Amino acid sequence: MNSEPQDKRYKDWLYLIRRIETISNHVIDEAYELQQAIVKQEKQPQKEVEEKEDEEDNDEEKGLKPSTKKSIQAVITAVATLIFGSFLSPSHQYWALLAGYLVLLGTETIGSTFVKAVQ
Repeated sequence: MNSEPQDKRYKDWLYLIRRIETISNHVIDEAYELQQAIVKQEKQPQKEVEEKEDEEDNDEEKGLKPSTKKSIQAVITAVATLIFGSFLSPSHQYWALLAGYLVLLGTETIGSTFVKAVQ
């Protein structure tokens, strides 16, 4: 009878260790991909890099600045999460707001935002 709580405790620790391992593997994989992208970018001829920068400058002139886009996204996220959060838990809406901001934090594209939101 005494072994049951101990077995549960071991299972809980094993789950925690596996989660830490999974997170560590994701971080290592992403760091490796970033390093490969940096190496690949360094190998590009300088002329191609300058052409891409010119194209990016032209794109920025056509639309809103990235900081303006991000601020608009933050306001929309705040409104949506407060409304959604009030339906889930009227006394703890701020948790939904915090989760919404965490999704926006560190995402550059709409696709990466959706992927992070699903995770």
